[in-house]
Amino acid sequence: MSNVIAAAVAAAILAGGAVNPNEFEGVSRDSFAAWSYGWNSVKVNGSVHTLLVQTRYNTPTPFNGNPTPVAYSIHSVSLDCTARTVTFISGAN
Repeated sequence: MSNVIAAAVAAAILAGGAVNPNEFEGVSRDSFAAWSYGWNSVKVNGSVHTLLVQTRYNTPTPFNGNPTPVAYSIHSVSLDCTARTVTFISGAN
């Protein structure tokens, strides 16, 4: 997200209580980004786990044909351990 848009979106999300930035635990870092999950967001239903995944890009990155680069993304993700599949449910850059 651009800095102004990111601040506005973060404020809106935090005001709604949807995401607490202190509730993300780092998992990995590579040459593209740092990856973390919302430890308080994990829900389990049998072999399916849903959680928030945050990606903080090393440099702002444009996505989906939008020329405005983004600094991070937060998405709700479903992990089906039996089927070994990952599904992005919703989220924003």
